[in-house]
Amino acid sequence: MTRRFIISEPPEIAYTREGMLAVEVLDAVTLERVTQGLDVIAKGIAGKPVVNHGGLFVWTRQDATKFAGLTIEPSSAPFERVELAAAQVDRPIHSVQLHPLPSYPFARGVTAIRGRLVESDSMLPQVPRVAIPGATMQFEWLDDDGTTWHPWQAPRVTTKTGDFTAMVRFARGRLHEGSPPPPPKPDEPGIDAAGNLSVRVTARRADGTQKQKIHPLPQGRVTDKTFAWDAL
Repeated sequence: MTRRFIISEPPEIAYTREGMLAVEVLDAVTLERVTQGLDVIAKGIAGKPVVNHGGLFVWTRQDATKFAGLTIEPSSAPFERVELAAAQVDRPIHSVQLHPLPSYPFARGVTAIRGRLVESDSMLPQVPRVAIPGATMQFEWLDDDGTTWHPWQAPRVTTKTGDFTAMVRFARGRLHEGSPPPPPKPDEPGIDAAGNLSVRVTARRADGTQKQKIHPLPQGRVTDKTFAWDAL
């Protein structure tokens, strides 16, 4: 079964064609579609995609057996690179969220961390800060029931300089009217008197060793924070 996609081409060529693949690229922070500052490449497929009026990257019909995966390569857009094997791509429409880089211009009200993982955060001049690359950083927030921990987005992996970004989006409640079933319960994190969440941080190195610690984190703000392995 095929779907038809609206193509941004002059009317004398065509406005519609049979679409082999359409990719929706989303900003993971705002969930808005991103169409500029990046290249979307379908490996094994000839030609570049056309961005249709709805903001989808569309490849018109050709031999799909040669499709070998998807690469999203940001140039000026402040997002991480994405590499997907063919088996990870839904067809005919695939949606992918781009995770922000530390340079991303977070808006007010976003709860996020621009972090770095180092061996030691000692202030002594003879103890340099040594970055820990390739470590997996996982974050969870504590519910207002005081016992339930909820994961943030997918775990992040530190860069060669030990840097990473992590963010959480809280589901909001909505008024319920009429016969449809009520919406899911809104997220209700526990907040202390200073306006902080309780965040459980788990750092796991490439060799499998891991440490864990609970930290306070301001809600609705972007926090720059260095995590020291010897203090976790």
